[in-house]
Parts: sequence; C-alpha cells; structure tokens
Amino acid sequence: MHPLGIGFNARQAPKTMEDMLALVKQDFDPAHMPVIVGVGDTVTSQAIATEEGVVFKRGGSDRNFLQLIQNIGQAFNSGNLVGYVDSSGGELKNRRAIQVENNNGVPIVTQGPGDPNDDADPLTLNVVFPGGHQQYCQMFQAGAIARQRRS
Repeated sequence: MHPLGIGFNARQAPKTMEDMLALVKQDFDPAHMPVIVGVGDTVTSQAIATEEGVVFKRGGSDRNFLQLIQNIGQAFNSGNLVGYVDSSGGELKNRRAIQVENNNGVPIVTQGPGDPNDDADPLTLNVVFPGGHQQYCQMFQAGAIARQRRS
C-alpha cells in the first residue's frame, strides 16, 4: 500500500508542518493508521531575553520529526508516542539532562531537555530514557525476551 504513491519521496514532501499534516490527513485512511513511535535525542528549548521580553528558541534536529509524529497521533487519535533518549549525559550546554524522580512509585520527569519555564512548548515527550542509548536498547531487549516467552 502506497498512500502517497509508489514514486513519492522526501524531496516531494511539503516544507511546512501544517502542509505535511494536511497531506497525511488527505491521503491516509484512518482505519489503517498504525500507532507510530518516534524517538529522538535532539530537542532543545532555550529562554532568550529580547527587548519585547523573554522568548523561547526551540530547536534540535529531531524536534520537527517528533512534533509531526505527535500531530499525526492527535489528528488520527491513534495514540502515537514521542520518546526522548538523553544521549548528552548532561554534557551539552543547549540541553538539560533528563532527571526522573520517584513519586509514590510513579516515575516523574522533573527536568527535561528544554527550558523549564517554556510552558507553551507544543511538544510532549511521552517516554524518556535518561540512561541514554543503553537504557533504550535494554528496553527493546527486555520486550523481545518477554515476547519470545509468550510464544
């Protein structure tokens, strides 16, 4: 099945988030829309003081990809997930290391990769891996073992 046509490629993709989402809504059948899991390790948000006040510069090479996955999930009510792997180990100046604290047995992200004051950031991280790629790989390995045991 090729909802965008067999010859479609990334060079033909719309340039804006709104146009990409419109294309997906137009050409994808909601009955066949799977749950999409997007994972990235480059998402930033930094407060910048300007003459008009504080503005937040959002970036990172994975941000738009993850935002599109989130927007598609919302448009199709498909439960898409957006994951973040903290691969920086807290070493990069433009990203904060993920911190997770236990709140009555429930892990809560208390610090994310973005600016903590950026309340209007439209991107919501559903799953985080503060332990970096090792933790991410362990999760998939554990899932594969559990699935193999059920077979």
